[in-house]
Amino acid sequence: MLSKDLSLSYLTNYNLTQEDTKSFYRHFHNDYEVFVFIKGEIEYIVEDKVYSLEPYQLLILKPKQYHFAVIKNKAVYSRMIINFTIEDELTEKLLEPDFLDLNLYPETLSLLKFILRNQAGFSKKDFTQLILNTIRSFLIIHNNLETKELPSHYMTLNPFIRKALLYIDENIQSKITLNDLAAELNINPYYFSRIFKQALGESPISYVRKKQLIRAQELIENGEYPTQVFYKFGFSDYSSFYRAYKAFFKKSPSED
Repeated sequence: MLSKDLSLSYLTNYNLTQEDTKSFYRHFHNDYEVFVFIKGEIEYIVEDKVYSLEPYQLLILKPKQYHFAVIKNKAVYSRMIINFTIEDELTEKLLEPDFLDLNLYPETLSLLKFILRNQAGFSKKDFTQLILNTIRSFLIIHNNLETKELPSHYMTLNPFIRKALLYIDENIQSKITLNDLAAELNINPYYFSRIFKQALGESPISYVRKKQLIRAQELIENGEYPTQVFYKFGFSDYSSFYRAYKAFFKKSPSED
């Protein structure tokens, strides 16, 4: 059953160029995201997966999945991003980044194109309702698929990177160092750091810290005290945890 409590938290539609890639933020967030590719040539990275999308193909991303786009040439790039929340009843059906090709669903694609063409003519209330109806259409299609779709150009990252991401997820409540990761993979730490940064745009330890802070926030939101959470993620003291938390979330742990 589809939740009646879908709520829109953010929407944008940008025309971007290759130069904008340099300032793209590799990020996680706490809500679901529909990423609709409209035009251009990009690779879209979600955790250990790389998607080369065609116009009007989309991805549905789970909360806390690391993702970003890399523009491949100087052509203008356009996409639509919808961030939203849903009730837990749908989360079991959205375990991975889920792919849909809207070109196979002309009625839903026509609705989306209508929204994009006429966005300025709607009131905020009507526009939000149209977007929520569109999300419902995406989720209904997804839930009714017997087999999972994949784009024609799809690959996973370097096996070392995939294994490292799995190790990080399994040991997120431990202190994880570059040497720990390299030892787990049985490769040189400097080589590993280089290939990790090439693939994901930041150092392994920066990635680990962001993941740990996201998980710490989750525990705090579920009622644990910040002063009881910090040591679970390898921070030596509360003050260093507090500074890292505030720098990442732009608010203190007590505000969650």
